Amino acid sequence: MLREAAKREEQVKKRKRADESTQLSCFEEMEKSKHTVVPFPSSL
Repeated sequence: MLREAAKREEQVKKRKRADESTQLSCFEEMEKSKHTVVPFPSSL
């Protein structure tokens, strides 16, 4: 039982890591486009 749970946890962790890496790259791309498209208003 414990071994199966540990294996499942490992799989979940791996999946989470993959999701996080894809989300991070998407987020970085969004940040880049934000900076290129919308510069901070100098009036503020």
